[in-house]
Amino acid sequence: MDEFWSVLGLEPTRDSAAIKRAYAEQTKLCHPEEDPEGFLVLRQAYRRALAYAEGGAQPEKPEAEEPAFRLPGEPGWSLTDRPPLLDEGPNPFADHEAARAFLSPRCLEQPLAWSFADYRALLQLANWAHWTETLLEKAGKILEFYVLENFQDRKPMPSQRHPAGMRLIDYFFQREDLPQELYRMAWQRLNLKTALMGRAKLLHGALRQRVLEKIPDIAENELDRAKLNREFEVFRRTVCALEDTGDPADWAKAGAETQAFLARPEMQKALWDRKFAEDSMKYHVQWTGEHFAEALLAFYAQNETAPGALTLPDLIQASRRRAVIQRRNRQDSAAAAPEGRPSLRNRPFFRCVFDS
Repeated sequence: MDEFWSVLGLEPTRDSAAIKRAYAEQTKLCHPEEDPEGFLVLRQAYRRALAYAEGGAQPEKPEAEEPAFRLPGEPGWSLTDRPPLLDEGPNPFADHEAARAFLSPRCLEQPLAWSFADYRALLQLANWAHWTETLLEKAGKILEFYVLENFQDRKPMPSQRHPAGMRLIDYFFQREDLPQELYRMAWQRLNLKTALMGRAKLLHGALRQRVLEKIPDIAENELDRAKLNREFEVFRRTVCALEDTGDPADWAKAGAETQAFLARPEMQKALWDRKFAEDSMKYHVQWTGEHFAEALLAFYAQNETAPGALTLPDLIQASRRRAVIQRRNRQDSAAAAPEGRPSLRNRPFFRCVFDS
C-alpha cells in the first residue's frame, strides 16, 4: 500500500466520503499545534487521496519543501511567480463548455489570469498545517477581489476579476477542508446574504449555498452592525463625558457603564465578528475612553485568536498616547501665567513665548 494511503489508514479507494472520514479520524490523533510536521504529512496525504478519488492517476510523492510565495498585488509579485504546488488534482473545468470559452481571444485577458493566480494563492494558504490569523487575513484579502463591483467589462484594473474566477473560488471551498471562520469571511465580505436573485445570484449563488450548508444558521445569527454602531455612539458620549469631569464618582460610574455595555450579548457577539472588528471596532477603540481601552486590552490578551487581536491593541496604545498629549495641552492652556522668573519646567510660559 502506498505511503499516503497508510497515513490515512485506508486501502486505495475512489470513495471521497471514505477519504474525508478517514482524514477526520486521523486529525483527532495528530493535532497541528502538537505535531505540525505530522499534520502536514497527513494533509498532503489527504489531498493526494482526494485527487486520486476525483479521477486522477496514482500521484507522485510531492516535494516536502514549500517555497515562499507572494499574493497578487504584493510587492515583487508577477504572473511568472508560480511556486510549485502540491498535487491539485484534475482541472475541475476540463470537460465543461467554459473550458472552450477560456481559449477564445476575448477571454485570454488579464482579469482571468488574476483569478487563476488567486486560486493558486489560496491553495498555498490551505497547505499550511494550521489556519492562523495571518493566513485568514491573506485569504480575506483575496476574497475581497470577488465583490460584484469587480466583475465589470472595462479596461482591466488590478482589482478586476473574471466572472469565471468565482467558479474557482467555489471549487476551492468545495475541495478544501476549511475552518468555519473562512466561510464566515466569505459570507460577510462578499455580502452573500443578498445573493438571492439576478447578477448576485448568478455569480455568488453557488458559494452562498455552500456556506449555508456549512453554517446553516449564519443568516439568522448575523450581527446587526448598523444598530450596534448607533448604540455604541450613545455609549461613547456618555462614558467620555463621565471620564472628563475629573470627579472620582463619575470615573467609577464610567467603569460600571463600560462593564455593563461589554456584557451585553450583542457586544459579546461583536467581539468575535470579523467584519465589525475591521469596519467599526478600529474606530471605537480609539475614541471610547480609558475604561473601554483597558477592557479591550484585557480581552485581546486573553483571546489572541479573536478578530483584530493583532492590530487593535496597537491602535489602543496610540490612542492613549494622543489622549495624554491632549490632556497636557488642555492643562497648559488653563494654567495661569508664571509669576517671577520663569523656568524650563514652565510649559505654559514657552507656549506663550512661541505663540506671540
